[in-house]
Amino acid sequence: MVELLAVHEGIRWDADRNLAHIIMECDSLQGSSFMDLLVDDIHILLRAFVDLQACYMRRTANVAAHGMAKLAVSSSIDFCWYEEPLNSIVEALYDVA
Repeated sequence: MVELLAVHEGIRWDADRNLAHIIMECDSLQGSSFMDLLVDDIHILLRAFVDLQACYMRRTANVAAHGMAKLAVSSSIDFCWYEEPLNSIVEALYDVA
């Protein structure tokens, strides 16, 4: 659920900035009926993109994304970075390298 919320917010963020080409990776092949409305909203948002690649990744290969989603949910403020990522993100990326 946390990662699905992160995907939703990421897609909204991309759409707000008129980004046309995105790559989306997830570690789930199926959802639950509880999340159907959120998934439907994501499908609607995805129509705005010229080029979309959606890829399945094993959960063991998705450690960095899971860490970023947990960080986003636990934060009381919205934040983004354009240059250097937060140390916790860098550490998660090193862990999977």
